[in-house]
Amino acid sequence: MDRNSSNKPRSGLSLAASAFAASADVLGCSLRADTVTVLVLNLRGFHAATKSLDVDSVLRRYADTVTAVMKGLSDNKGVLDTFQGDHFTATFNAVTTAAQHSRRATVAALRIAAAVAGCGFELKTSAGVATGRALVGNAGNSEMKKFCVVGGVFTQAAALERLCRLYAGATCLVPQRIQSDLEAFVHLRAVDLVQLPCAARPAVILDAAAEVAAGDDDEWLYLVDKAAKADVHAATNAVFKLLASKKYAQAVEKYDSLCVASSMSSERSA
Repeated sequence: MDRNSSNKPRSGLSLAASAFAASADVLGCSLRADTVTVLVLNLRGFHAATKSLDVDSVLRRYADTVTAVMKGLSDNKGVLDTFQGDHFTATFNAVTTAAQHSRRATVAALRIAAAVAGCGFELKTSAGVATGRALVGNAGNSEMKKFCVVGGVFTQAAALERLCRLYAGATCLVPQRIQSDLEAFVHLRAVDLVQLPCAARPAVILDAAAEVAAGDDDEWLYLVDKAAKADVHAATNAVFKLLASKKYAQAVEKYDSLCVASSMSSERSA
């Protein structure tokens, strides 16, 4: 008799796994591995702004704010995952396919910031954008099922949003991992070298300061070159890249030359 026969008694663990798989199938739960981008956005000063308003005013202004957030997301193929008070989360290339999702999420954060500042409660925003591999899909049980992103990418986006308040003028922080995807479209300013949650080593984090002026599709290569030449943060960003690569002597040399150049520029302007 075949020792691997299906008549062989099955362990309790394998029976439990089979039962769970069957249950998940009935519930319509499944997860798949994919590279996705998560955007976490916060309304600064939201709770203070609502204290002096009546309920109708809060509802009306909140509706305007949610509308602005959803437009910024939909224009960039993002999907609103959830919102609660001052906190919004969205995914890109998770529910629906979206090419260049790192760029789309960052641009969405900048456009939402501009829109929210001019409507509803007229507040500033802070945001974090992260891209990485994750399990995505519907998960839960018979009582509650939800589309989920399971992985460190969500935690990293949330951490970047919280870090915004530590750096003057920062509104949307992104990790070095997606810098090359953004440089032609967004002005980036390196602000620190940190080890994010679930990351193996420290890396540069950058503030997405503003969008690069766009042109027609056939002008793309020209725009890339123009953006690179006009990047006022390029020298500082290069210092942080050297630090991340543990090239400390070169980083110090680069920084010293940057300080000298800045000093000479100031003297000429005086």
